[in-house]
Amino acid sequence: MVLFSFLALALVLPALARDPLRDITTVFLTALTTRNPSLLEPFLAANATYSENTLSLPLFTGGLWGRASSSSSSSLGNGENENEKMVYRHSHVDFSTGQIATVTTLLDGDTPIIYTVRLRFNRRNEILEVETQVIPDPDGVREYNSKAKDYGVDRYGVWMDDDDETLSAGGAWRMERDRLVELAGAYYSHIDNSNGSKEVGFGKGCLRLENGREMPSCEIQSTPPLSRNGEKVVRERRFVFQGTDVQRQSVFSFAMVDDKKEKRTWYVAEGLRFNGLEKVDRIETTFVEVPFGSGGPF
Repeated sequence: MVLFSFLALALVLPALARDPLRDITTVFLTALTTRNPSLLEPFLAANATYSENTLSLPLFTGGLWGRASSSSSSSLGNGENENEKMVYRHSHVDFSTGQIATVTTLLDGDTPIIYTVRLRFNRRNEILEVETQVIPDPDGVREYNSKAKDYGVDRYGVWMDDDDETLSAGGAWRMERDRLVELAGAYYSHIDNSNGSKEVGFGKGCLRLENGREMPSCEIQSTPPLSRNGEKVVRERRFVFQGTDVQRQSVFSFAMVDDKKEKRTWYVAEGLRFNGLEKVDRIETTFVEVPFGSGGPF
């Protein structure tokens, strides 16, 4: 079985060592969408854990994996029509901590979903943690897939890779990860009504996506979960072990957002890109509502 897995893997990834975190993410998604867990097994640590929408579940049999393995449909993530083939995919990589967070689009049976997955690796490039969001949202998937770019085998979104004059000034201005995390914390304090003293600036022409939809501006929206209406508390902020992409000047983070007045909780994943003036100029947010008071999975 292991020999078969590596033979199958060779067909999927001709050059694993080129970019191991991205490439193993491709293995993960391929194993899921083809309902073939044996592809992934060689890359799993013995104590690997899996969560979906904050719930701890058994890998391969729980949640989306379980539905995929029992589905009669063969089009999970790779349908026959053009809308299903053009799949959005965008990754944030932190090689220093062995983590990668990816936003993509799939099918859960016949339902289009936004799928956010964070993989954490050990030093042997074995997966230790799998953290996922599953967001049923046909309109959001349609918006995401309309932004997809075809780069060959995989379709990668380029939301945070657009050219910007403040990003092309060379490496002299680049911030260290501690400063990036500090700025990301200030962004969340902008939302958190219990700690609203710190503000974060938004660059001119800043663009924002929320579950695939382009918002009018980067200012905090009037709709939940990221509005400043109600009684918001942002807790369990996790910057993917300070998971910052210093080369891109971006931070990917997870947080739980409560509205104490409305008794609602959202599980939020968010990528922030900063320009050379230390202002936010790209935001990509995915979120799903979970039972009020739910805790994060890690």
